[in-house]
Amino acid sequence: MPRGGTPSQGLWMPPRIATLFVAAYDSLDKCRAQADYICDGVADEVQINAALAALPAEGGRVVLSEGTFILDAPIVFPGSNIIIEGQGTATDVNGDGLATGEHAFVISGWTNCQIRNIGTHTQSGGGNICHCIFIE
Repeated sequence: MPRGGTPSQGLWMPPRIATLFVAAYDSLDKCRAQADYICDGVADEVQINAALAALPAEGGRVVLSEGTFILDAPIVFPGSNIIIEGQGTATDVNGDGLATGEHAFVISGWTNCQIRNIGTHTQSGGGNICHCIFIE
């Protein structure tokens, strides 16, 4: 800062975005203590979709903790400018419980959406045809 304690004119700061934190049922205690939503290992898409729906209309970010998230239905992006971000290979989105034709993540009709640093898989046997990510 220049003398006098006032910031210089023209200083650009990146925009802040709303961020909500979702903890897996098997995440560390300190992660669950700080979480906005805590999953229980059954139909975890309910808590993740609730966090996505709670973001402001202009978008934001949902951060998933380390651990396993068990899906019985898809995670559906409710708007544009949304990021879902995990902790790399330590975040596992398990879509083995999805029915044929369902997908772990669905982005349909929205722009500027991202899925970052998340490991995901869906059942490959048993006659089910599922995909990890569906973008329309």
